[in-house]
Amino acid sequence: MRKNTFLSVALLAASVSVVNAQEAPKELFWQNGSNTGIWSIMDSEWGEDLGGFYLPTGWQEGCMAVFNGGGAFADTDGNAKTVESIKVSGEMQVGGIKFDSDKNYSISYSSDKATDKIVGDGTLIKEGTGTLTLNVLNQLKGGTIVRGGQVNSDKKDSPNVFGDTIVLDNGSIGVAMSEISTPACQFTVPVGIPEGKVGSIWAGRYLQFTNKFYGKGTLVIYAGGERTYITDDKAGKKDMTCWDDFEGDLVVAANKTVEYAEGKAPAFFGLQFNTTKTFTGVADMEGIDSTLVNTKVTLKEDAGLTGVSGTRCFAIGELNAEEGGFLSGYGSGSSNPVIWWSIGNSNTNVTSLPLWLRDNTKANKNAFGVIKEGTGTYIFTGTKNSDTGKVFLGLHVKKGRAYINTPVDDPTITALCRSEKTAMAIYEGAIGGGNGRITSEVIVDGGTLEVGCQGIGQLILDDIEGQSLKSPLTVKNGGTVEFELANATSYDKLTSNNTATFNGNKIIVKAAETFDIKDGDSFTILDAAIKPEGDTYEVEFQGFPASLTLAATEESYQSGTKTEGEGETATEVPVMGYKIVITAKGSGSGTGLEDFNVADELAVYAQNGSIVVKGAGVENVIVMNTQGQVVANTNASIIPMNTVQGMYIVKVKTIAGIVTKKVIL
Repeated sequence: MRKNTFLSVALLAASVSVVNAQEAPKELFWQNGSNTGIWSIMDSEWGEDLGGFYLPTGWQEGCMAVFNGGGAFADTDGNAKTVESIKVSGEMQVGGIKFDSDKNYSISYSSDKATDKIVGDGTLIKEGTGTLTLNVLNQLKGGTIVRGGQVNSDKKDSPNVFGDTIVLDNGSIGVAMSEISTPACQFTVPVGIPEGKVGSIWAGRYLQFTNKFYGKGTLVIYAGGERTYITDDKAGKKDMTCWDDFEGDLVVAANKTVEYAEGKAPAFFGLQFNTTKTFTGVADMEGIDSTLVNTKVTLKEDAGLTGVSGTRCFAIGELNAEEGGFLSGYGSGSSNPVIWWSIGNSNTNVTSLPLWLRDNTKANKNAFGVIKEGTGTYIFTGTKNSDTGKVFLGLHVKKGRAYINTPVDDPTITALCRSEKTAMAIYEGAIGGGNGRITSEVIVDGGTLEVGCQGIGQLILDDIEGQSLKSPLTVKNGGTVEFELANATSYDKLTSNNTATFNGNKIIVKAAETFDIKDGDSFTILDAAIKPEGDTYEVEFQGFPASLTLAATEESYQSGTKTEGEGETATEVPVMGYKIVITAKGSGSGTGLEDFNVADELAVYAQNGSIVVKGAGVENVIVMNTQGQVVANTNASIIPMNTVQGMYIVKVKTIAGIVTKKVIL
């Protein structure tokens, strides 16, 4: 459970206000007029402002060191330099340091990294777009505030260059940026990001965050390779309590600024989570690491998440991704670890998730799976999942809704990986399905499989072109499969290159929200290449008028052959598939399951600038303005309208019917 401790709030407030809390010290301005680049008491490279004229002086204890563009940004021949390099000689007592420039500075120790240092009660404040690279011990008690540009600690053996704490106030830092080899750098300085602000950390290839994070802003971590860890110890085998006081959003991106020799580049760019908890499995759902259970996580292109060795499960509040953002298993090649990602715990909707479900080793190791939790709806739109193979353990829909929505006419794209395990499992009370291709088994275990993604669509259970993994459908324990019919050319279809087994469970055929069906129209809603012997099912029709009668029939056909027997007794026998065909008698049109009896059980009204929907079994709410434009599509019960006044048309879909009401805001 996330904690909002007094300590973290106090640190953030103190870091932001530290400059105002002290009497302003005298300012000295870096000039480097003699071009020695030495920061010392003896070398007169500082300037005291005498009304526009800078009087050269050595460093004076307790002053504010100001870098505002001054320095020797040209060599003795007049050639421009992009960086002003400075060396600290001895212990510099300062009242604070302020960088307010678009130019780049580099400050390092002169001869001894233990005794050449910066000390005092003040704060290092970085503003402007320039980059500051530090390799000198910073013992400022006010720490570092970055409001612009970047402050870099370049090497893993650098002293602490940031002081007691760091506040990223729309600024960034770099840690061990130039390091590309083990052992990993240990980063221990607390980092805070104020609410409404963005703070970025650029990590080297091997970096372990053992520090505390706090604040409510957005933290962006640019991973430098495969070994960027979140952990509580340098061995990387403890929990992530360092995140307990962080209440903001997390963004994971790829740091591709380092150049590597051919064949030496990282295999991937990711952030590795750590925990001591052992996950008991999808059935029990115990042993879950809930550090980020309330956190919104976004995976940028070519960046993702991996997990520590063992059988682990990491809960995430809301997961978003760019195309190429990935989830994967253990970060190294091993057949033993199993990593699960529990997403959706914040009960929010993600309408497009182009997630890459990735085998980082490309060796069919490092198994992992995804569990959909929470009441929200997730729509998986990723198109890079054709090569994951044996390691993907499936999308398990425990709560809420999860759909795929990928091109049905591209035989090279499968939505959830070419798994040899279960590709999708839907449990009691949950809804899964979608539009596109799924490779491997789909199990409806008490839940509901909706063909189509929130509308008419086609669900193809089959392998990609040129491959032959079997993709059966199994319905059990009271599960249902739902189809919608709109007209003779627009209706839901499900095909399988293997069996479709219903075990006596129900197929529900619904009227689409708008439908127009004529006498004699037929609809092939299911086509399975193999008919399970002795299997049965029930077909139920919902939402059609009395003028229209629908009937389901089963048609058998030969889908292939198989060999029975061996040797001289071997024979080729036909393999029989089957289709379920719906035929219309009479005609009817309308708006689907609009039911005024249901309407009496719903309350739809305006309150405090929002539209409120109350009633049992609400599945989806669509809000349209008077121009017919959809302004909200959600399953939330309170829909903020940003106080835009006017009349709205609210269409509420429930388990019993569709109701349309008008609301004036």
